[in-house]
Amino acid sequence: MEYDEWIDGLFNRRQRNPFELEWEEDWISEAYSLSSSEVLDLIAKTFTRAGVDLQRFPDALVALGLSYITKGCVGGLLSSIYGTGVTTSERLAVINSIYILFRDCLAFRCSDCSEETGDDLDTYAYMFWDAGSLCIYSIIYSKVDDEEELIDAVLNVLEKTLTIPNAKCQQAAIHGLGHAKMSIKSNIRGKNRTNWLERIDEILCRYCLSTTDEPLKVYAYQARTGAVQ
Repeated sequence: MEYDEWIDGLFNRRQRNPFELEWEEDWISEAYSLSSSEVLDLIAKTFTRAGVDLQRFPDALVALGLSYITKGCVGGLLSSIYGTGVTTSERLAVINSIYILFRDCLAFRCSDCSEETGDDLDTYAYMFWDAGSLCIYSIIYSKVDDEEELIDAVLNVLEKTLTIPNAKCQQAAIHGLGHAKMSIKSNIRGKNRTNWLERIDEILCRYCLSTTDEPLKVYAYQARTGAVQ
């Protein structure tokens, strides 16, 4: 599947109603017949080029297409990240591209406020790290050999996302860090557990000291205890 066909299949859809896309069965069949490495390459390109390549699509279709990648049927296309034969570099390329998705696309499309808006794309951004294949719990549960590198990479992305000048992107990162803290605290033992928990706390502390957004500061304090929803 070529990249342009992939993009059209995900985002250039007709809608039966505001919440459901009319997916083409042939496109779905072809997408799920790709190797895990091919899918990850297409996902990384989509996230990296989203600021330009998704401009022609309205927010509702962008939200639905991105959701299909990360949270669609059978865990989303992103579940390919744990597929047979996938290398650490391929996994890291996708994880690192998430920051670019937030910086170049979501930061310009999402509301610059921490209040709930009901907007589909705002909700997608906020819930990005809540579940799906790249939340910390999924990485731990997958029991891959490169777990340590993947968790480090996710924490790097979350830390960098906090520097994006958009409240919704920052809120998404705080949300992700809160869930990461809960998952690491509950499921990991040893030196890594201590180091990761301390790192998350340091990231959130620095954010609290630097931000002037009081609701987000309160939310970051809550995330330090893992108290996020």
